[in-house]
Amino acid sequence: MARLFGEEGTSVVTKLSAFLLLCIGVQIMITGWSRLRGR
Repeated sequence: MARLFGEEGTSVVTKLSAFLLLCIGVQIMITGWSRLRGR
């Protein structure tokens, strides 16, 4: 992958995938919190 995107492209892909994982984690937390509160 590093050869395909280059060093800067690999960094961008890494940051985007980390952001996506963060968003998924936040969504899971929000869903769990609202189920605990009985909504």
